[in-house]
Amino acid sequence: MISNMENLRIPEKYRRTGLYIYCYKCKAYSNIKDGSLKKSSSCSHPPDRQVYKLKIHMPGTKNMSRTKILDTRDIKEVDKLRLEFIEQLKNNNYNTSAITIPEISDGNKYLLTYQMKRYLDYITNGGFYEFEAPRELSIGTIKDYKRNFRYFIDSIASTIDIKTIRIDEIKMEHLELFHKYIRKKSSSDKTYDNIISSLKTFYNHLINYERLDVENVFKHVPVHTIQYDPQTYSEEEFNKVLAVTKIENGYDPIRRRSRYREWLPTSFKLGLFTGLRLDELVHIKFCDIVEVNGDLILESDNEKANKLIKRNSNKRIKRLPVIPELLKVLNEECDFELNKNADRFIIAPEMGRSTVNGIITKGFTHFKRLADIDDSKCFKELRTTYISALQDQYGDIIHTSTISDHSNKEVLRKHYLAQINAVKKCANFRIF
Repeated sequence: MISNMENLRIPEKYRRTGLYIYCYKCKAYSNIKDGSLKKSSSCSHPPDRQVYKLKIHMPGTKNMSRTKILDTRDIKEVDKLRLEFIEQLKNNNYNTSAITIPEISDGNKYLLTYQMKRYLDYITNGGFYEFEAPRELSIGTIKDYKRNFRYFIDSIASTIDIKTIRIDEIKMEHLELFHKYIRKKSSSDKTYDNIISSLKTFYNHLINYERLDVENVFKHVPVHTIQYDPQTYSEEEFNKVLAVTKIENGYDPIRRRSRYREWLPTSFKLGLFTGLRLDELVHIKFCDIVEVNGDLILESDNEKANKLIKRNSNKRIKRLPVIPELLKVLNEECDFELNKNADRFIIAPEMGRSTVNGIITKGFTHFKRLADIDDSKCFKELRTTYISALQDQYGDIIHTSTISDHSNKEVLRKHYLAQINAVKKCANFRIF
């Protein structure tokens, strides 16, 4: 594999103006004095991300230059190509030359582990060209890809040499092993489909982006039809969960750790009284609560829609009423008046968002079971409870979907004025 490559160097006798070693992952350039791109806090990426790059100053300008990536690791050839590039620029009046991407041998290009690593790099950092910006995926989504890739490798590792198996050597027999492996992990059809979907997406990327001659074998795995049974919490059930959410009940004997945090009951209430998805809930800040025409409104990114949009410039915002039950929690448990307009997370601001997400999910499951609540109900049913209560009290599905920010045919009613009007009507809405 590429791991046998050595870090590029520019020997002293070949150090020339405009010649650099370049990392096309972090965009770092080598130091002209030592002629190397050493592993440091600024660049710690592997040698296969390093290339020789020419950066030639344009005469008559202050900071403009013309650049070219070289597809050779032979320093003698680099020196020759540098002279040719300078001559070409002079002849073309310094017009930009085409960018050349370093070539990877077919042997390495088709290795499963190499392409998995390459794909993770692509969704995290983007492609080779500047216009190929990274997909705006959450850290959790990228971790899911890593985990699912590891599941697949673990499932077939006993039957093949994982270091040498190629992407075009994956057969139906390997899919069968993967199928059995997933089913041992989880009986959930939704989890199963999500794992398979990530491998399908990976292979589609190999075909459509990498232009590799390979069949997407994962297309043969059927998708399950998920039967959704929306459930809600009653006031009595929710209060039972809050009643057992105490430090003395926090110990999880299976994982041998405490699931309790002093801010957990508050996070449960905020989840119920906003109707936000968990990814949205953990990211709300005090400055997201604004006053519009005398009404307090919570503005939050629609994480689900924005994952599909994948660009911050087009991200969608949802606006929710700060209902009496929510305002009470904010005032009594979050010091809202003291922190008003603060650019600070409301829930556990000192911790990472993915960590907070995990603590809430596992904590709610732990205390919900202690409260003897139906096992099919999870944290996400707090959102269902909010939406169902809204629908019961107002009876207008368009109105409800505008508040909850679900898609519907009347797209225009998703825009700012429609949301503000819906929020004003629901200012005194109550869950219980």
